[in-house]
Amino acid sequence: GDSAVACSLSGGRYLLALSDGMGVGREAAVQSGESVRLLQQLLDAGFNAEVAVRTVNSVLLLRGPGDTFATLDLALLDLATGQAEFVKVGAAPSFIKRGRDVTVVRVSAVPAGIVTEVEVDPERRTLGDGDLVVMVSDGILDAARDDPDKERWLLDFLSREQSTDPEEVAERVLARALTLTPAPEDDLTVVVARIAVADGAQPQPRPKPTGEWVPAQPAPRGGAAGSRSRRMQRR
Repeated sequence: GDSAVACSLSGGRYLLALSDGMGVGREAAVQSGESVRLLQQLLDAGFNAEVAVRTVNSVLLLRGPGDTFATLDLALLDLATGQAEFVKVGAAPSFIKRGRDVTVVRVSAVPAGIVTEVEVDPERRTLGDGDLVVMVSDGILDAARDDPDKERWLLDFLSREQSTDPEEVAERVLARALTLTPAPEDDLTVVVARIAVADGAQPQPRPKPTGEWVPAQPAPRGGAAGSRSRRMQRR
């Protein structure tokens, strides 16, 4: 029932989106797949995240209140500034890994397709060179079903993880979840993206998760100062 998309948008933006449809199987997959595709189309057309999410919610409601709903989890990245806008509607928390520091992005809201007016409360963060964005479906967190703090195992795992390759990190998170629950009752989806300063761009000072400022790292390969931009590596 999980669907995900990672793609470039107009205006120098990049979208990471994950949706978990109601139930399991083909029907749930259709719900989540159509939700992320519609989100992508609306955002690429220039609508902001709030309008896009509310539109998807209205579409799901039209299909039958209470019968069709899906979580919506998106990270909208501005590749010129490094600003990220996280929007969650009934979705699991996301994680930002910066070295050994890991912060959690969580927003409480019911899934789309249940209530007429869905709450959209974006969480904004500034990302920098080397940061990893980790998005998961609730099946990943529920792997620690006997732990009341279901986020703790992933926080600890990511803080110890030394790889910066997004594909490798995603595979390791999934493998660890399957170790915790060899017979999962829900779909398991992991989306990992890494931010990298583009060649010739000058990285800027960026806050640690604690809010303290740290010096910028040297530009890759001695690049000269220039307009700031970022490229996305994702798996």
